[in-house]
Amino acid sequence: MAHAGLFGWDLPRLSLGGESIRDRIEIKDETSSEEQPKHPGESPERSSASVVLTGECTRNGIKVLPQPTVDPLDPLNWKKWEKNTILGIVMFNYFLLTYATSVSIPAFQYVQEAFNLSFDEVNKGLSLGALGWIVGPITLTSLADIYGRRIVQVISTAIALVATIGVATSATFPGYLISRFFQGYGASPAMTVGMGAGLLVDSLGVNWDSWVSAILFAVLLLLQLFFMPETLYPRNFMLCRMPKIGETAAIDQEKAAPYAITIDEVTLKRTKDLPFLNFRPVPGLEHPKVWDTMLRFFLTFRLYVVVIACVVVSTLVYSWEIAVLTCFPLAYGDESAATQALLYLGLLVGTVASEILCSGRLSDWIVTVLAKRNNHIRVPESRIWIMYPALLATGAGLALWGMSIGRKSHWIVGQVALFLCKVSVSIFQHFLEMTDGFFISPWIKASGWTWTFAAQGIMVAGAVVPVFAALHKYGARLRAMSPLPSWVNPEYDTPN
Repeated sequence: MAHAGLFGWDLPRLSLGGESIRDRIEIKDETSSEEQPKHPGESPERSSASVVLTGECTRNGIKVLPQPTVDPLDPLNWKKWEKNTILGIVMFNYFLLTYATSVSIPAFQYVQEAFNLSFDEVNKGLSLGALGWIVGPITLTSLADIYGRRIVQVISTAIALVATIGVATSATFPGYLISRFFQGYGASPAMTVGMGAGLLVDSLGVNWDSWVSAILFAVLLLLQLFFMPETLYPRNFMLCRMPKIGETAAIDQEKAAPYAITIDEVTLKRTKDLPFLNFRPVPGLEHPKVWDTMLRFFLTFRLYVVVIACVVVSTLVYSWEIAVLTCFPLAYGDESAATQALLYLGLLVGTVASEILCSGRLSDWIVTVLAKRNNHIRVPESRIWIMYPALLATGAGLALWGMSIGRKSHWIVGQVALFLCKVSVSIFQHFLEMTDGFFISPWIKASGWTWTFAAQGIMVAGAVVPVFAALHKYGARLRAMSPLPSWVNPEYDTPN
């Protein structure tokens, strides 16, 4: 039996990524296959369908979270191309988040001329976009847990689209700043993508960087409307009423009563069955308060390891990378916008290299290898190993880039430095990006290019590495001192 959802997709009942669930996961059977007598009070139809199943889905010996149900409206059971389409839209959204808010960097000199401003004033305008990044997650996350991911994404993209048009058409600098804020705010639900911006400015003229961003936001909005269904799923509610994939054994019917095995028995509207634009709370979930995101942000400070790692990386690593980006127009002020755009190539190549050398798959492999030596116990500190070479490379890259600008070295020296910077994480990050526009330019004027970025490199290599070494050694002890978070994934919050 197949189910046609909101967009007419035919969904096989037992599929995960378009393949048989048994091809993708292992089934840990913890039940008895002994057949139980029929409960006297049950009808034959109900009796034949009602079974309680307790199998556990695992992959590579690890329990799969979240546990998939047999519900074809469960996003875990959608076809592979559907999942990849949704993932691609989310990735496109994040690309636009950084593209639209940093695309104006190669056009700084044109903005200066249009509004008769100094470099420092224009740089602060970039910070307003980062402020929108901060406010967005704080105000929108709880709404996404109440009304669903899709409607929040659609409305946010519409805000970003209107704000980007405002950036392109602003006749005054205050209007430009307000538009930048809402551009960052609207793009926030989803770093170096400035290459195309300079080429656009040089070939098509000023403001075309913003108009291209507006066109891309319009495309994103259409994709979200017609190809991205709701993915917030009442998982705990459904797991209490339907079996998990792989559950095959039956027990007595009295215990089986809470389960509804056939999909027709579950009337709750969910995912693709929700309205095209859903403005009501997603049913089957315990919804958070609107202010819960802010409250949880402050409660996170009780998780010492998380706070130490985030604050140190944000203040002593990420902010310096932003300093490099915002200083491009100042460092290469004698070059055209198109040439400045091409000089982003080192950052782009470094980003690709970091994804291959210092990202998730390699980190997962290290954790798996170390777990085998630790009685198959996986600990988060195992992931710190990959930080050491990344931090040292970032520190060296920052110092080398400042030296290349201060001494007017060959352009390839700066490209190598930028590559190293990117081979190296959150509200902390965007807060530092916002403040960066207020201090980096005066620092360069006071100390010069070489010592400004050499100091940043020294802080990365000399301060951050020891902090992570301490977390590596004492992280387990700090985690034991911290309380467990009192909140969970909203999919597992079931109304009383």
